[in-house]
Amino acid sequence: DGTLTETPIPTANSQPEGLMVGRDGAIWFVENNGNKIARMSLDGKFTETAIPSPGGQVVNLAADAAGNIWFTELEGGKYGILDKTGAIKEYEPPSRLSGPFGIVITAGGDVWITEYYHSNIIYVPKGNPA
Repeated sequence: DGTLTETPIPTANSQPEGLMVGRDGAIWFVENNGNKIARMSLDGKFTETAIPSPGGQVVNLAADAAGNIWFTELEGGKYGILDKTGAIKEYEPPSRLSGPFGIVITAGGDVWITEYYHSNIIYVPKGNPA
């Protein structure tokens, strides 16, 4: 009907960005300043998951075919996976503190990540970090 609705995020001043629709149909985004990954269900309920690395500055995310959420940490120098159980695993790229930023996942499951500070691209074949 053209009505605009705003829904406050639970963490004040969290600087939300990286908005996407997950495989579960929910709205997912990062809280850059809050260092969290957030999920908003279609009925407006929020789930926030803190990233283990303090000051990681989460910037982007992507969903794989299994419904896991991959993310990048610009200042933490890591990328990671939030699995469907809520567990997080973080990985360091070969160039430490390279500023992982953009992330995409192909239909075949390959993961590509840009390194903001080192002008490189990380390739994770079949979404399997070594």
